[in-house]
Amino acid sequence: MSETSDLRARAYMARSTAAFMGAKFGSRKADQILEGLSSAARAATTELKPADWFSVNVYAELLNALAAQSNGNVDDARDNLIACGEYVAREASNTFLKMLMRILTPSLFASKLPTLWRRDFSGGRLEADIQQDRLVCRMFEIKGFDHAPCTAAGFVKFAFGSMGKAIDRVQVHNWSLAEPCAEGASIELSWQR
Repeated sequence: MSETSDLRARAYMARSTAAFMGAKFGSRKADQILEGLSSAARAATTELKPADWFSVNVYAELLNALAAQSNGNVDDARDNLIACGEYVAREASNTFLKMLMRILTPSLFASKLPTLWRRDFSGGRLEADIQQDRLVCRMFEIKGFDHAPCTAAGFVKFAFGSMGKAIDRVQVHNWSLAEPCAEGASIELSWQR
């Protein structure tokens, strides 16, 4: 479990993460998972409006609960967290954004990623570097935001898929179940040209 953070996130992420749990595990299991969380975490999934701010510590509680469903299997946890990030991105994108994604280039999208980060998080920092058919994103000042590298990888994977790019490989570096929000953690995506 990570340290306490002042970082805040938009509530649509909590709502979508709970919906992902329902889609992944079924409503009965998702309800059991959510029942085991703090009242603040449960409230973030139902009571807040999508654009409201809530504590990243609460979001980390949700993501840690999701990761725990893998019973210590790092690969399974990573894959579930990435899939959750894709689900959150899908839920966040409206019809206009989906159409916009089809005309964006990977380079233009990469240049906008730090701005997108600042729209959805009150702090932390994301840096993106793109070279031909590979994108590397590094995250800094993410103390308390457990599993951000994995969910960010899913978010970016969804975006590139919306641009018509077939993702070959998604890697998450400097992340583990024991250290889920390491300073400088990065994601790397490559796709077919």
